[in-house]
Amino acid sequence: MEERIEAQEKVCVLSLFDVAWANDQLRYGIALLHGEAVKQDFVGAVLLAGYLARRLESLEYGWQTRILRSWIHRAVKAGSFLQRAKRADSTSEGEEASR
Repeated sequence: MEERIEAQEKVCVLSLFDVAWANDQLRYGIALLHGEAVKQDFVGAVLLAGYLARRLESLEYGWQTRILRSWIHRAVKAGSFLQRAKRADSTSEGEEASR
């Protein structure tokens, strides 16, 4: 009887959260690792991102968990906040080349 109640509670919890919510948590975790979400030190950001990964895993969002853990690993390996890749703006490059 207890197992059945736990299963029903889990279904209720999962229905409160959806894939869009999980994707928002993933984006937030990645922003933490880039130092963009909150003003805190690197270790605090990694710990918070790890908490988000465990929360996603406990709610069975496996894909988001794997991606966030990959970003955490990348940040820890770098030893500091990750830097966003600079994208070249084709219109500004073309204008500069024509001058």
